Amino acid sequence: MNPEEAKSVAIARFPNLNEQSVRDAIDLAINDGVWPRSAETSENSWDKAIQIRVQVGDIKNPPAFNEVVDNYFLVE
Repeated sequence: MNPEEAKSVAIARFPNLNEQSVRDAIDLAINDGVWPRSAETSENSWDKAIQIRVQVGDIKNPPAFNEVVDNYFLVE
């Protein structure tokens, strides 16, 4: 992640917001670990997210992890 690039994009995308507030918000999000360091989706993370959706009735028959998740883009 490039924090300065993220700030520039956010400032351009939300011109009605105070620039320093946008910068501070992004710094806070980074420092609090809001964004993951990797885009990889683990099977454990998938299972937890799907379990919540099943419990609230949003999904009745969830697909299997390997049917919908492909971390191919992480391979160098």
